[in-house]
Amino acid sequence: MFYRHILIIASFLFLSVPAFSQTEEEMKTKADAFFENANFLEATPLYLRLLSLKPRDFDYNYRFGTCLLFNSDNKKEAIKHLNYAASNPSAVPETFYY
Repeated sequence: MFYRHILIIASFLFLSVPAFSQTEEEMKTKADAFFENANFLEATPLYLRLLSLKPRDFDYNYRFGTCLLFNSDNKKEAIKHLNYAASNPSAVPETFYY
């Protein structure tokens, strides 16, 4: 359990550094590719950065919340983001599933 937390933190730090030099579109493309391949650990820091740019974006909240469900013990934070994404009338059905 301890090593998993260290791995998550190290991944955030490792993947966040290049994220600061990328445009939003580049980060989104990379994060979406990780997400679609179920590489949630790699996608998480990118979506966190994207959310810092656009905290009210429904898609970013959905994807970040989903990532947290799969690689974090903080389920309350994941649910918070998923609930916000679910308030979008055109939310993808998976939002309600997770």
